[in-house]
Amino acid sequence: MDEYCRKALSLGLTEVGFTPHLELDLHRSALDDKVRLGDSVVPMRSDWIRIFAQDVERAREKYPLELRVGIEVGYDEEIEGELKELLKRYPFDFCLGAIHCLDHVAITDRREYELYYRKRSVREVLSSYFTELDKAIRSQLFDAIAHIDVYKKYGMGYYGEEILELEREFIFDALALMVRHDVALEVNTAGLRRVGDFYPPESILKSGAEMGVEKVIIGSDCHEVEQLARGVEQAVGLVRSVGFTLCGFKNRQVYEIDYGVE
Repeated sequence: MDEYCRKALSLGLTEVGFTPHLELDLHRSALDDKVRLGDSVVPMRSDWIRIFAQDVERAREKYPLELRVGIEVGYDEEIEGELKELLKRYPFDFCLGAIHCLDHVAITDRREYELYYRKRSVREVLSSYFTELDKAIRSQLFDAIAHIDVYKKYGMGYYGEEILELEREFIFDALALMVRHDVALEVNTAGLRRVGDFYPPESILKSGAEMGVEKVIIGSDCHEVEQLARGVEQAVGLVRSVGFTLCGFKNRQVYEIDYGVE
């Protein structure tokens, strides 16, 4: 956390949100039920989030930054009740909902995605993905949806252009549902590293704006310090040109944010 804060200051950032993953899929406990906490590895269902939140609080006292306690939740309908109670238990500033797995296979993991894709057409993949995403949105557990088209991460290489042609049959219904349930959309710059464009790209953002999407957050989804804020200035320029309200969250309350980029 200290490394990220020092990097943020060197980049001229004023606000950073930390969003570790929370993966509670009971069918994947052998794979996902582990969190590194100091020199130890502890279960996902331990009290590591309390320690994480305390670390953020200590960093707030140490660095001249607005720091946010966030979480990125891998949604699974089977554990929706557990998620509801857990998200109330800790002092989160914002909660991201994400679909990382389909039928308990991680389509966002290079070691697993082919296990799922090789048995299914691109239409079947997209149908399953957006069925799960719709449930996540309707759950109203989340302040924003992370990387809404993350299936492209490995799907582009596996299926090619067909995935771009077919996604439009599904993604706009999901965006309309987000408007209805007042859930923000994340513009995720990790797509620039993975598929050469944002998750989601400009064309979908423009269509979403026409449909009534207003609230947008921006994240660099960095898993390494060097990736912090990579592509964020470009993303800010894009969302401003489209006309979105850039948002932040504190204590699960939304506010408009000025990134200070012209």
